[in-house]
Formats: sequence, C-alpha cells, structure tokens
Amino acid sequence: MMEICHTFIISEEVLEELSKKDEIISFLGCNEKILYNTKINSIIFNKFSARYPQLGKGEVSVLCILIERNNSEDVCLFDDQKARNVADSLGKMKHGTVWFIEECYKKSIMDKNETLILLRNLRNQFFWLDKKILIDAIIRVANS
Repeated sequence: MMEICHTFIISEEVLEELSKKDEIISFLGCNEKILYNTKINSIIFNKFSARYPQLGKGEVSVLCILIERNNSEDVCLFDDQKARNVADSLGKMKHGTVWFIEECYKKSIMDKNETLILLRNLRNQFFWLDKKILIDAIIRVANS
C-alpha cells in the first residue's frame, strides 16, 4: 500500500473550487499535515489547457504540478474520468477522492467519525462519485 505523504499538494485552482464547499475546505484547511498550496507555471498551464480542452482548470493545474515536480511518487486525485485518462496517458499515478479519504483515516489523519461524516456528505458535494464505491468505503470504515 502506498504511503500518504505529509504534504498534500493542491493548486490554487483546485483550492478555489473546493473553497465553495465549506465542509471539505475546512477539513483541508485545518489539517496542515496534508495541505500545501502551490502556484503553477502559466506557460505550462496554457499549453496543457490547449492540449486537453476537455479538462477543467483544476484538473489541468494538477497535471501541470505533476509534470513540473517530475516525482514518480506523486499521485493525482481525480474523480473525473477524462482527467484519469489523461493521467494514464502521461504515466502518472492516480486515485480518487474516496481512496484519499480512506487513506487519511488509515494514517490517523482523521478519526472514524470525521471520516464517516465526510464520506456520507460527498454525494451532496460537487463530486460525482460511483455510489457503490462510496457505499463500500463507508462500510469498510464503519467496520474497521
């Protein structure tokens, strides 16, 4: 199993999207163990935006950071299938939001109650998540 780093890299574009969702941003913002906000190179961003017009600026910014950092251990978090396909084509590791939340729980970054609340509320957020994946995660955490 992959270890979660103590620094979670998040672009300003993604942070801006998340800031519209109070519960998620309060989780990220209050947990300095996993949040690092970084700016991206605008030239690289513009090239990626032109090359992958099907992606939003959040997804493009994450891919730009991965390319700039060039660290084989970095993992991008995408729930969007188009973004996941681009990450695959670039040879980048990817996981989804549910995986990330479960890993935070396993590493004691969040307790069981916080994790279950966050997972249960994900369907009400802007994330599109497969219902079975989400229910299975809730069951795994509840039974742990």
